Amino acid sequence: DLFKGDILRITVLTILVCGFSLTAHWAFQFWSVQHYKTLPEIQAMDLEGRNRQVAWAFMLINLIAVIGNFFAAFLAKLMGYRKAILFLFIAYILGMFVTYGVPRDAMTTFWLLTWMGIAQGVFGLFTMYLPTLFPTLLRTTGAGFCYNIGRIAAAAGTTRASGTTTIAARARTSGATGGSGGGGGGAAAGVFSALMKLEVQAGLTGGFGEGLDGAVVTATGAVED
Repeated sequence: DLFKGDILRITVLTILVCGFSLTAHWAFQFWSVQHYKTLPEIQAMDLEGRNRQVAWAFMLINLIAVIGNFFAAFLAKLMGYRKAILFLFIAYILGMFVTYGVPRDAMTTFWLLTWMGIAQGVFGLFTMYLPTLFPTLLRTTGAGFCYNIGRIAAAAGTTRASGTTTIAARARTSGATGGSGGGGGGAAAGVFSALMKLEVQAGLTGGFGEGLDGAVVTATGAVED
């Protein structure tokens, strides 16, 4: 049923949204740590010091992401799911450009990771928003199917990002702008995901998602304006 009639368009575009956005997110989540451990200040530490500092960076991202979930919920309540998701996607992209667009020292990079941690709250909105794009009887199936296909795409995309990250590391060693491999690839994917999200919404005018702009789904699954 997900590939029949008007629902086909919603299914395909939602898969694209999940695929692009999760690819950007997973690539950042994995390769940001790999990039961080190659910074000169981290390389100057002994093995124990490097491992400890990298662990702190990874923990910082994930702890801040918890705050990001609450921030995303606040934005959704304030401006609606559609605008909140788009806002956080753009914030994620900008954070990657600011962090990895030019070479930065370890301390600056460490604290800039909080930017992406906050923006990761966007994925907390997916579980509440994606089901509303589908008819009632297909909400769980539609959201789950599209998200899981997106995860498969993200696994392949994250692996592919290893090539660009390696190139960026070599460029940094040569004195060129570094650290933009994983970030740039993720940012590009994030741009596409934001565009696809807009396209999904445009396709819903007068359809199953009508009236959801600015609406909030409660814990019981009801939609409130």
